[in-house]
Formats: sequence, C-alpha cells, structure tokens
Amino acid sequence: MKKICLLLITAAMATVASAQINYLPGNPPSPNIFNSPLPGSIRYRYNFILPHNNRMVIDLFKVNYVYQLPDLDSLFKKIWSDLQPMRDSLSDPLKVRKVDYMATMNHIVIGIKQYNPSGSYYSYKDDELVQMKINQDTLRYIGFVEQDQSLTKTQYNSLVPGYTITLLLNDISDVGKLPKGFLSSGIELLKKDLDPNDKGNNGPYSGTYDIIQQKRVTPLNRPEPLWNKHGVVPYAQMSIQYGRGDWMPSAGAGLEYYYGRSQYGQFGARLIWEPFFFFSRDLNKKLVTERNDFLTLKFYSNWKLVYKALTDGQYNLNFSIGYLIRRKGTWFEPNTFKFSFPGLQRKNMLLEPEFFFNKFFKNFSPSLKLTVFLE
Repeated sequence: MKKICLLLITAAMATVASAQINYLPGNPPSPNIFNSPLPGSIRYRYNFILPHNNRMVIDLFKVNYVYQLPDLDSLFKKIWSDLQPMRDSLSDPLKVRKVDYMATMNHIVIGIKQYNPSGSYYSYKDDELVQMKINQDTLRYIGFVEQDQSLTKTQYNSLVPGYTITLLLNDISDVGKLPKGFLSSGIELLKKDLDPNDKGNNGPYSGTYDIIQQKRVTPLNRPEPLWNKHGVVPYAQMSIQYGRGDWMPSAGAGLEYYYGRSQYGQFGARLIWEPFFFFSRDLNKKLVTERNDFLTLKFYSNWKLVYKALTDGQYNLNFSIGYLIRRKGTWFEPNTFKFSFPGLQRKNMLLEPEFFFNKFFKNFSPSLKLTVFLE
C-alpha cells in the first residue's frame, strides 16, 4: 500500500512536456469540478469513430479552442501511464468505470467511479456460456485554456473547463492500444472543416468523423462560415401575376449581391430589370404585345424552416421597390411605383403580394405574384 501511495504522489507531481498538458494555475479545485461541464452543456461537440466501436468526443467552450488542444496521443499515453498504479483495481472485466483526469500547476487530480452494470448479460462462445460487458468505460480529460482565463472565471473567481476530451472504450485498457498518431489525425480532419479565425460567430457546428477511414461522416457537406461569404452573381427569374384586371407575365434579369451565404440561407440584394408583357388584338385581329419595364431593387433574407407542415420550406423576409422606366399602352400610369411584402418560398418558387400605385398611392392596386428563380 505504501508503494502505491508513493507512486501516486510521484505521478501527481510530475511535469511531462511531451504530453503538452494545459495546466491550470493555482490550488487543486474542489472535487465537484468533475461534475462540470454537464454533458451537452458546451456549445461545440465533435464525435470521432475509433476501432472496435470505441469513440472519442470533444467538447469545446469556444470553437477556436481546437487549435489549443494538446497532442492527444501523447496526452492519453501520459494519462494511461499515471493510471498504472491503480491498474489492478481497474482490471475487473465486468465493472463499468468513469475516470476523470485534470491537471493543475502543482497537482494531477484523478477521479474514479466504478460500478456494477444494472443487469447481467450472457453469450455463448464455443458452446460455453460467458458473461458479457455491454457498457463502455469513460475516460475524460478536463482541459483549460490559460490565455482565456478571464472568459472562464466564475463569480467565485475560480476557473471552469475550456474543453473536455472523452474516450468511450469497451475496456479502459484500450487507451493503451491505439496506434501512434491516431487521435491527432482525427483533429487534423476536423481542422480542415473549421476557420482558424472563427470566434464563434458562425453558429454551432457539430460533426462526426471516422478516423479509421479518414473521412467526415456527418454532415455530408462541409460547414460554410455564416458571416464572411459574399459575392456578386447573375440573377434571372420568370413570373406570373394577376392585377389591373388581367394576367401579367413578366421576366427578370440583373445582378445579385449576397452576404452570409450558408446551407441555411443568406442575406442579399437584387437589382432587377423586369419587363411586363401585355397581349391584345387590334381591329384587324392581329396580336399586339405591349411591354412595360420596371427597374426593381429587392432586399431579402431567406432561412429554412424545419418544423411541422413547413418542413423544407422557407420564409422569405423581403421587401422590394420598383419604378416604371418604360411605358406602353394604358396598363400603367406615368410615374408608377410598385412594392412587395414578404412571401412564402419553397425551393426556387416564391409567392408574394405586390402593389402598384402612382402619385402618393393614387390608382393603388394589389396583385399576387408567383416567381420562379432560374438557378
């Protein structure tokens, strides 16, 4: 027993540079720190598939903490080495274990909980009945980011974790069997999908990565930054609406400036030339086409709605204002304006109300416009 205590004290006082452990300055915290953070309470979570149905889960207080993580292979090699004095107590193949590991400047604090599974499970192997362990062991490292201490201090002036790295293992000894560089290669996969300058403005992103096959499993598409995507692209549309006592087909072409494009929608503005076409016949029964052109400026913000009957639909928060720049016939008065209110959008189709008027809302008339975007 004395030898075990001596080994624990030695391990607790050791400083191993190769593991690049982020030490927490100060005195050892209360054991209650192992209860924080609660599962799912940190904003950014990433899952990694390991061999034999094992798994690694990384929770980050800030997304750019991924660049502050220690070398994971060295880290868990160090942790497994520190657990060796307790290896005999961790060797029962049927018990379920939860191990928490946290490093301070002068201490290494380890919390271990072991319990029997709630039920017994058996399997026949080579005609022999053997008892099975179906619950996985948990090995969690609680890390701190020293340069962000002011962000993680509580009202009691104590530090809270900046990130956690959790291994879910069939047996806790599996941590010593992982190939060299294996865990770190998973972090490199994740970094390819993140922006080093992201300060958390891009919204939460969680993904699952298969380290064995070195690929992303979910989501299928790479996450796009929300705020720093912008550009100018051509724009075209076809529309039909009823107003002024007749059907009014129209086309539209112009330029679109988008800002903040992502898989969930975007903001933007469109400058559109819109020719409206009216058809009639003269006294000789000859078809006459009269074209009236509007110049329209549309501001929009469309985001996906994912609930109830509007699943996969979009609510288009938009406003447009247009002015008649070419007039033919008596369909519109000189100096006619038009404007539209928000409409319901599904994929590349938009249904919206549009209104025409001149001279401070004189000759005001409503219409309902169906527009198809040409993508």
